[in-house]
Amino acid sequence: TFVLLVFPRPMDFSDEVQLGASLEGCDVLFCTYWIRFAMGGDSHDAAADRCARLFNVARQAGVKRVVFTSHTRATEDSPYAYLAGKAKACAALRSAGLPSY
Repeated sequence: TFVLLVFPRPMDFSDEVQLGASLEGCDVLFCTYWIRFAMGGDSHDAAADRCARLFNVARQAGVKRVVFTSHTRATEDSPYAYLAGKAKACAALRSAGLPSY
């Protein structure tokens, strides 16, 4: 039998210690984090950097796999910041060395 237990956790990207502690014991990280619009000084590039930080912390915490919601045809050279940022986040996930879906 397969049992899936989901425990939502807050993500404070400015506190990697807390972020890592919230991932301890996690086998699979379902990462749906993203920003829809770049506003208030935030950007899709910054969101990609936060994802990169999350993926590295997840690896250090012993997470075995990441499921990340990306986007069809996302490329880092896309003229659309949303898509370029998603592609950058995907590249960060590959660089983190974690198996992913």
